[in-house]
Amino acid sequence: MSGFAFSHFQTVLGAVEAFERTTSLPVLCGKLTSVIATFGFEYFCYATPPSGSRPKFGDGVLLNDWPAGWLEHYSDSQFHLHDPVTQFTRRQPRAFLWSEAPVAADNAIGRSVIQIAAADYRLRAGLCVPIHGLAGYQASISFAGQEIDEGFEARSAMEMIAVYAVNRCNQLRTDAAVRRLLTAREREVMAWVAAGKTAWDIGCILVISEDTVNKLVASAMRRLNACNRPQAVAEAIRHGEIAP
Repeated sequence: MSGFAFSHFQTVLGAVEAFERTTSLPVLCGKLTSVIATFGFEYFCYATPPSGSRPKFGDGVLLNDWPAGWLEHYSDSQFHLHDPVTQFTRRQPRAFLWSEAPVAADNAIGRSVIQIAAADYRLRAGLCVPIHGLAGYQASISFAGQEIDEGFEARSAMEMIAVYAVNRCNQLRTDAAVRRLLTAREREVMAWVAAGKTAWDIGCILVISEDTVNKLVASAMRRLNACNRPQAVAEAIRHGEIAP
């Protein structure tokens, strides 16, 4: 193994060890951002494809560190329907450079997506890693930056890093789901409590009785070991049950 290839091998090993020590998705994002910088990448996004129940691209994003505003722009504009990289991903078994994705002559929007990403969001070049399971294509993770290492050895290293990062992300998400303290309905009610809504307001919003709302809040308070509603909201946020 050459010295150059060995350095990539060491980077992959270091990344795997760092990922395994992470205990939350934000920490994993930070570790991944740090390691991909070795190859010139600055940003990444891990997402499952849109479906009937999740028609917007943003609904399927599992891990995101795109430049501010790009994910919203991409999702709201439904760029995934025209993006050459997204279209090419489903047919690829291995990692590929964005520049390798063909752009159909009549895909003017696809060319615009590429231009907007590069000019407005610093996503000039990238690498996409398809994620496959027993049922075939399941998701993909894309990395991007201004000046990236496009060499074969770097691509292979990034592909291994991507697989381990995705596996850790999936594991953390599964663990978080198992650790849930509240039921889905309790989380929904507590989110409205956190927004300052009264039991009567919440009942109208969710089309349930005020008594049911109070019972759900009381149940959530017991599960969160809280003495009052403000403390319950604080605990729900701390445990990741509702967004801050």
